[in-house]
Amino acid sequence: MAHAQRHAAPSAYDRLLATRLGAQAVDALVRGESGVVFGFTHGAIHAVPFAEVVGQAKPLDDDLLHLAALHTVSAALHEH
Repeated sequence: MAHAQRHAAPSAYDRLLATRLGAQAVDALVRGESGVVFGFTHGAIHAVPFAEVVGQAKPLDDDLLHLAALHTVSAALHEH
């Protein structure tokens, strides 16, 4: 989804990460595991039970929000 946030085509990294996450999901299903979502943190793929993430609000990093706002303004200025 990072490429969608960047409004750009998926990079090789995006495609590889999607492939790795998908492979982990298929492996989990083959093992009979369900009710989990896979994510990539600290350089590794981790399974997290849906119950731990559904309905949970994750706080946003104020510095990243500020950076995103600057990027939006910069992109808008360069469109014209």
